[in-house]
Amino acid sequence: MSVYDSYQDRVRREGLSYRERQFKNKQRSFDLYFERTLNKEEITLNGDRKFDVVLQDHSPTDNNGLSDDKYIIAENKDHFSVGDYMTWRDQHWIVFTKENRTVTDHQQGKVKEANETIRWIRNGEIANEGRGWYAYVQSQTLYTMGVAVTPYMQTVDSKMLMYLRDNKESRDLRMDERIFIGPRVYKIKFTDAVSRQGLISFLLDEDTIGPYDNTELGVADYYRFYGKDDDITQRPEELDNGDNEIKTEIIGDTALKISREYTFELSEGEAVAWKLIHADFESPYHEISKSGKSVTIKIKNDNRFVGSILTITAELEDGSYVSLPTSIVVRY
Repeated sequence: MSVYDSYQDRVRREGLSYRERQFKNKQRSFDLYFERTLNKEEITLNGDRKFDVVLQDHSPTDNNGLSDDKYIIAENKDHFSVGDYMTWRDQHWIVFTKENRTVTDHQQGKVKEANETIRWIRNGEIANEGRGWYAYVQSQTLYTMGVAVTPYMQTVDSKMLMYLRDNKESRDLRMDERIFIGPRVYKIKFTDAVSRQGLISFLLDEDTIGPYDNTELGVADYYRFYGKDDDITQRPEELDNGDNEIKTEIIGDTALKISREYTFELSEGEAVAWKLIHADFESPYHEISKSGKSVTIKIKNDNRFVGSILTITAELEDGSYVSLPTSIVVRY
């Protein structure tokens, strides 16, 4: 190789222009950082691809302390996208954002730890071959206690925001379809697959647990559809009217006058146990009788209990609960 050829080869390695030389200097600087940094660890992406990334802790002051967000930095050869699932230190994470970098010497994004596994029934089987899908869920019940008060009773009114990876199964979740989040059941009321490409966000309202729900597995309508060639997508009329379960109710008065007796009965079936819940300094009632079908009580003749809330709760044979909130009022 001649001296001129050697010079040309060096120029090409350094860059043919000032901008190219600056970019290559920045790339070499990143490569050196990526090689030597202490917080580089191996991750698994979507269950099959393994490669190294740098994980940087996210400042909790910018995150309201609601989740353990982290930044991930990867080489350009190891591509990742919004919605990908990442496994690191036996924990599951969801890629929430990916920067469109102006200087493309590396990739950078933000991940959130998956705090829930969502399961639902399609074609008689639990989604994702029985595993369900990892999700990030955050409460949207702001400035309330998650209870709506009507002239007749108190009903659940909490809300959740859920993010799932955008795929064929998650796109098939329907409006008013019921899913478990933790120990409670929620109905899907709004979906958004546009604002964050790669993820679908769901806004959910709390619903009551029904006799067909499997609380141990966390699958709504499990006993209706599992193992059968049937699911909620084949029953659109049930989603239209929101009546996709047979509800057992407690029948009885909701305004309880002091010194009076009241009987509360189940509309169908029998209860394993009855529970009467209150927040008073002492019990506001005397228990007269109790059976699998009903419970009879007498409200004490004590004006201190006027205005108190007494919730009649029955535990059913399938492990679910039904309740009837009541209030204690004056005698006349």
